[in-house]
Amino acid sequence: MPEVVPLGLARSPYPDRSEPRLDLSEHDAKALQKRTLTNLYNQRPAWLAQAHAQLDAAVAAA
Repeated sequence: MPEVVPLGLARSPYPDRSEPRLDLSEHDAKALQKRTLTNLYNQRPAWLAQAHAQLDAAVAAA
């Protein structure tokens, strides 16, 4: 099956996989491992709650 490429480009402009920089300190590498979508949604920062409220309002208006 051929690869689906966005916007009709010959190939995707995105890397196959994001890799952390090699020069990260051990402390920063451990902190990066804790940055997951689950943790983000569990913390529910104000900007994320606001984005959800705006999205909900747009969907309701549609």
